[in-house]
Amino acid sequence: MLLHGAAGGWDSRYPLAGYTREVKVSDMPAALEMLNGALRSTLLPAAASAFGLDASHLRVNEALVVQYDAASGHNALPIHRDFSLLTMNVALSPSDSYAGGGTWFEHSGETLVCERGGALLHAGGLPHCGVPVTRGVRHLLVLFLLAAPLPLLAGRLQAIGAAAGTKPQFFSQPRRRPADLALSSAALQLAIEANPRDAESYSQLGHNFASEDRHADAQRCFEAAVELSRGRDFAALVSLAEAQAA
Repeated sequence: MLLHGAAGGWDSRYPLAGYTREVKVSDMPAALEMLNGALRSTLLPAAASAFGLDASHLRVNEALVVQYDAASGHNALPIHRDFSLLTMNVALSPSDSYAGGGTWFEHSGETLVCERGGALLHAGGLPHCGVPVTRGVRHLLVLFLLAAPLPLLAGRLQAIGAAAGTKPQFFSQPRRRPADLALSSAALQLAIEANPRDAESYSQLGHNFASEDRHADAQRCFEAAVELSRGRDFAALVSLAEAQAA
């Protein structure tokens, strides 16, 4: 893994300074063979059992080895949601090889850290972040799982809306020029109908409305995002204040 990263470069999936770097397991044949065996024997049956699913229905949409490196500054991930039914983080580094780190969950305020070989399994739609590693290097195997009978309609609609809309990928950036504002807003409204408890769809739609100077509509969306996140979504709070001041 380390040799592959050094030779081929760690992928810059998160291009701003301060975020992690990754390599795809599919690019490392020996690692892929090992993972396929572990998926069949242990990982997929454990995930299915924890969530009451049939292991034969689970599929790995993507498998990454993620590196949190304190020295380089690529040591954290911002609050986000995964476009997966389930996400599994398998710790590859012993806990005494780094300081800080862990996965923080917005809904509970808890930070969870696994010892090497341990795994954390959570619903992909839960807002969470990668806590900064302040010393050393931390590696994780991250598996994004889907289930054949569960199409994740709301999540797929939200992904379309996010790709075509105006909300920036990161909080510090200005709004983007939309690829297709009408498509984005229509998809996000359908996503909210499919899952009215998803704060991110409201936030995405609020940014679209704000870009059209529909400030009252934007305010209603950001209020919903703040309420659904129990006030923990700082970006939604800022966006709400901006809509109220407009």
